[in-house]
Amino acid sequence: MPHRSRKNVSLTALIDVVFILLMFFMLTSTFNPITSMALSSSQEDTSDSNSEPQLILVYANGDLKLLTERLQRTSEAALISQLNPEHAVVISAEETATLQQIVRVSSVLNHGGVDFTIGQPFGATL
Repeated sequence: MPHRSRKNVSLTALIDVVFILLMFFMLTSTFNPITSMALSSSQEDTSDSNSEPQLILVYANGDLKLLTERLQRTSEAALISQLNPEHAVVISAEETATLQQIVRVSSVLNHGGVDFTIGQPFGATL
């Protein structure tokens, strides 16, 4: 059996093809549009400074409580109807609450047209 000579394979052609495919996929792909949520700054004061704010407490177990004159348990669906539009709204989350829980509540408030501020986290004893 005759011995074959081994040819060196040039990788330049392979690199060119990979680069062309990379460029093709980068230029033809579409990305999800970036969505944003408008958050009001705590320095802005859109309500009467003499009124007490309404505090929405977000607990790590998923409970929501609305603190107006008294502490009452509420749900996301009933949250908008229980808020007084003349008072400021502050969202405060338990230290162990997830970001998703806070975003869910702020999304409900945004869809309801309620301006709010995100406050400091609280401990589990509140």
